Amino acid sequence: NPIKQFGAAHIPVMTVDTDVNNHAVRLGNITSNNRLGGALAAQALIKDGAHTVAYVGEQRGVFTTDERWRGFAAEVKKHSGITYVGAQFGADDPNTATSIVSALLTRYPKLDGIFASDTAYGQGAAVAVQNARKSGKVKIVAFDAEPDEVTALNRGLIQALIVQKAYDMGVTAVLDAYRYLTKHAKPPAEWNPQVGGAYQQLAQWNDFRLFQGSAQHFAIAKRTTPAGRWLTHAGRGTRASGFGYVGGPSGGLGFGLTAFWQRFPRAL
Repeated sequence: NPIKQFGAAHIPVMTVDTDVNNHAVRLGNITSNNRLGGALAAQALIKDGAHTVAYVGEQRGVFTTDERWRGFAAEVKKHSGITYVGAQFGADDPNTATSIVSALLTRYPKLDGIFASDTAYGQGAAVAVQNARKSGKVKIVAFDAEPDEVTALNRGLIQALIVQKAYDMGVTAVLDAYRYLTKHAKPPAEWNPQVGGAYQQLAQWNDFRLFQGSAQHFAIAKRTTPAGRWLTHAGRGTRASGFGYVGGPSGGLGFGLTAFWQRFPRAL
């Protein structure tokens, strides 16, 4: 396994889009919410008037497409009056997809909605529906946005595409790898769920104030923005040294006032 070989050589690996089953062999994974993508596909087909729907996609065992299938099936079940004829899986190539969809159209004459798991199945579904002369009558929602899929979308053979932010995923993977190599910080997705799920909601404190009100008491206040209110109980003590530091582990700026607490009242 190449990824295990990289790990043995202490070379961190970021996986993008799909993932490996053994998460211990890689640093992290950047992916879309594929289950949500499947749910959105179901919603789009139902909104477009489909009543009998099917899922077609590559063989089971690929994390991303499995999640799309699960999200699609779960969303369809939430809607009364929608018939789900099930899922069909096969090799990930357009010709196989065309054969699978052609068979579905023959078996289920009332089929009017198809969710295709990826580029190959989007292309193959479009060809099968066109060959059956049911373009526009059988709605297709596909994942990804390869040129052939976009062409089919513009021609009306595909009604909607669920598109990932592939560029952003690549950038995020590189940044996560860089932060790990320079700061030994694991990607946020690998943090404890209680932390990773809420860290972006934590306040970012930008302004701090140290006030020595008497010879026996100092207080620290902080706020997020100049327009924000001061949190006045951020810290307290007796005699402050009057020294502050702005920066990080790699360097910064220190500042202070001599005889800070002795010359109260004073503030920084």
